[in-house]
Parts: sequence; structure tokens; C-alpha cells
Amino acid sequence: MVQPESRGRMMRLLAVLLALVPVAFGLIRLISTGSDARYLWSALAALFGASLVMIISRARERSRNVVAGLFLVSLSVSTLLAALVARLLGATSAPAILAVAVAFGMCCTTGAALRARTPR
Repeated sequence: MVQPESRGRMMRLLAVLLALVPVAFGLIRLISTGSDARYLWSALAALFGASLVMIISRARERSRNVVAGLFLVSLSVSTLLAALVARLLGATSAPAILAVAVAFGMCCTTGAALRARTPR
């Protein structure tokens, strides 16, 4: 049986890893192309949006139902920020922007929500 303290550490690690998946993807894209940092900036925007909502709402102090609602708000904010940054940096394909923004938003929001619900 896993001790609560150990479980908390594993959950925090999982939260950080989930939130950093888009950043890693952006770094891989930047390294492979040598100059295309759009994914990296979109990932950072998504991470910022997801984290901002969870921090402002003080999700740690909320019930699971409230955090579920905050998850949807956070997902919307992080997705919109990622899409906006991609568009501002020159991305033109709306379906591609939407797909990447939703994927980045989902990873960042899931990580932020999981971290918010993990005991210290």
C-alpha cells in the first residue's frame, strides 16, 4: 500500500509532467526546425492560462465539484491563449491551430488541476 506522503509526491510529479508535455513538444519542434518557436510560445501561453485560473481561484481550497467547474474555465482560457498566440505568431490554418491549442490546453489544465487537488 502506498503511503499518503508518497502518493502526494507521485501526484505532484505526474501533474508537472503532464503540464510540461506541450513545452517539451514545443522544444522538440524548435530544435528540429531550428527557428519555429510557435509551438513553444503556444505551450507557454497554455501553461500560463491554466496555472493562472487555478492560482486565482485558489482551487486547493475548493471541493472536487468546484474544481471540475474550474477545470472547464481553465481549459477554455488556456486553449484560447494558446490559439491567440499561435495566430499572432503567423499560424494560418484554423483547424490546426484549434487542434494544437486544445491538446496543449488539455495537458496544461489537467496538470494544473491535478496539482491543485494534490495535498502538500
